[in-house]
Amino acid sequence: PGFHPRPYTPHPPHPGGALPAAGSSRMRSIGGIALPEELVGEHAGAAATDPLGAETAKRVLEKGGNAVDAAVAATLTLSVVRVGATGLGGYGGGLVYFDAAKGKSIAINFDSRAPKAFRDELYANPEVRQRGYLAMSIPTNVAGLDLALRKFGTMSWHDVSADAIRFAEEGFAIRHDINVALENWSKVADPTSLKALLPDGKVPAVGDTFKQPDLAQLLKLLVDRGPASFYEGEIPQRVAKQIKAHGGILSEEDFKVEQAHEVAPLHVKYRGYDVYTQPLPAGGLTSLQILKALDRFDVSKMEPWSADVVHLFVEVAKRCWNDRLESLGDPDFVKDPERFLSDARADEIAADVRTGKIYQTKYAPPPGSHTANIVSVDRQHNLCSLTCTHGVSMGSYVVIDGLGLILNNGMSRFIYDGNGPNRAAPLKRVFHNMMPVVITRDDHPVAAIGYTGGPTIPSITTEAIMGLIDFRETPGQIVRSPKLHTDGHEPIQIMDDFPKDVEEALIKRGHAFKHMSYIGGPLQVATVNHSSGEVHAASSLKEQAAAVL
Repeated sequence: PGFHPRPYTPHPPHPGGALPAAGSSRMRSIGGIALPEELVGEHAGAAATDPLGAETAKRVLEKGGNAVDAAVAATLTLSVVRVGATGLGGYGGGLVYFDAAKGKSIAINFDSRAPKAFRDELYANPEVRQRGYLAMSIPTNVAGLDLALRKFGTMSWHDVSADAIRFAEEGFAIRHDINVALENWSKVADPTSLKALLPDGKVPAVGDTFKQPDLAQLLKLLVDRGPASFYEGEIPQRVAKQIKAHGGILSEEDFKVEQAHEVAPLHVKYRGYDVYTQPLPAGGLTSLQILKALDRFDVSKMEPWSADVVHLFVEVAKRCWNDRLESLGDPDFVKDPERFLSDARADEIAADVRTGKIYQTKYAPPPGSHTANIVSVDRQHNLCSLTCTHGVSMGSYVVIDGLGLILNNGMSRFIYDGNGPNRAAPLKRVFHNMMPVVITRDDHPVAAIGYTGGPTIPSITTEAIMGLIDFRETPGQIVRSPKLHTDGHEPIQIMDDFPKDVEEALIKRGHAFKHMSYIGGPLQVATVNHSSGEVHAASSLKEQAAAVL
């Protein structure tokens, strides 16, 4: 109550100083290589969880592709070079797209389902839900990328696959994070999978060139026969044959289930801005629920990321996480999920927070994740944010021989005890954390945001939205801001660089903290000034992140 919105300007100066000049950037050094912390330029830009993916997006945008072309092409590249995080055998994700010409935001869900042959007794051992030939749900990434390109893109599958094929065929230099993922996987992978990805049995060292010839042939097959061939014929036959031989249940018939849908995005207004993300079974409803409740408080009059702001955010978030863990899942199994975004529920949460009670949910937090994201802005100022995943690093650890295809561990995302809405069942959709976001105001583009990091995604994405709208931060300032996460519990996770005075003030209020060297993965933010054409892009935190203009 009492909030008075400021005049709309997509990029007003931050209280800490003026925006960087167009064409300039702040630089950081990683491994002796200078990388921009924030890029400022004109017309178009992108940020991704890998420099090679970001460069792919840049090439597509320079060739005249739109934001979706860039996002799909970058994601295909990420499916080759980010072997631990995502791939063609991933369990899905989603995309949110703002069409500037129509002033309309649209979403695509490509959420995975449990195999038809799922039976509770097969998953009594928790280990088989995480790794191995029972751990995979139906792979949906290819279907999602295909639908996005056909619906909203301007380029062909051939065009957007070019970089991915090149990196699979000619290889790319192994970084430390990829080396660690492959080392951990190689120690426990079954012999068939080990031979399929590393024919000589050796994990490439940091700096070595890593080639994936079988995956290159699979990518070429999808170009020659069309991406729909991933779901019918030779490819699912070969996948199902290996899985069955090792006691798994994912079948050729499972590949014929419809995998991707165009859907209306979830939406809330926050301080006059329109925030959009993909609907359930994706996890963005929690972030929008947090924003809806925060809109009952005048956050913009508080000192940015002060103890008052952090306390308010944490207490609102914990109550929303309780709703999430208690009630959310596949919308076919959830009663009236829109009630969580109602004014009445936001008022209840705000009133409870004002009591001063330090809240904790009784529900167990979800497992972690490895994920990939790309945000893009094109010359027409269309916005796109696209997120997809294997699940945890290297997914199920299963690689299909002759295809180089790493399969997800989507079955780890269900619960197996009790009768909650996310209890596993045949063909039930996986409830996950991913939440690509686009933000508009008065039907003009403002920002695309994406984050990777499993259950930390709703927290950090909400903080990014607050930074942009409440505190007028630029993308570079947003990605450098201190990060924190709660899933309804104390202690609260905070980064090691979290301000000490703020932490001490919050401890006096009754909060507890757990220090982390990092939380989740890179944060991607791209913004556009619709009137001037100026674009900002930034990506943060880890060596694999990059922004391009």
